[in-house]
Amino acid sequence: FSQRPFQFSMPLIAGVLNDEDVRNLPPEALACIDLIELRYDLCTEIDNEKTIALAQQAKTKFGKPLLGTIRHPSEGGGYEVANRVGLYESLAPHVEMVDIEITAAGEFRKLRSICDQTRTVLIGSYHNFTLTPDTESLEVIHATGRSLGADIVKVALMPQNREDVLRIMEFTLRHRTEGIITIAMGETGASSRVFTPLLGSLITYGTVTRSTAPGQLSAQELADLLHRLHIR
Repeated sequence: FSQRPFQFSMPLIAGVLNDEDVRNLPPEALACIDLIELRYDLCTEIDNEKTIALAQQAKTKFGKPLLGTIRHPSEGGGYEVANRVGLYESLAPHVEMVDIEITAAGEFRKLRSICDQTRTVLIGSYHNFTLTPDTESLEVIHATGRSLGADIVKVALMPQNREDVLRIMEFTLRHRTEGIITIAMGETGASSRVFTPLLGSLITYGTVTRSTAPGQLSAQELADLLHRLHIR
């Protein structure tokens, strides 16, 4: 990860966009964010050419680094996209980062090889919209992501209570020097979107036009809170 061109000097605020957003939003609407996550699984249709064209349009229009994601429906994706690896291969040279699920081990290994060639940061992610796994299970998830070759491991979990939120924060603190993104979703976990960056989480995700996960704050709210708390 330290050899990748894109480096983190502070926690980043990511705004999540689809193709319609890229076409319709003015550049000033993204003034408070540092990074655009292009969610191709939320686009109306994609193929190799459209995948590249959307990334180029977003980069030219907004002038922000890009994270390209084609999320599988099992972990919150809009719909199942055929030939994900082929699309990621087209996309990787045009973005700073890509994100794929740790559970998709076969696709992950192929994408790892692609990212090595393009020097693109690879995020290995795990989403659980039902619960927060116990500490041992979280460590297994983290170790699996590392063994597959993730530059950054991302976990987005649904806490049932404050103890779950604290466990997620402790997990963040343990792995803060290794490249980690942690999110506690839902109303119970809303505070984590501000406080896990303080503990070492590299990216926090905010809404620009719509929520893509339970409990998301707007990107502007995140920017204001992080500034007021001197986290960035």
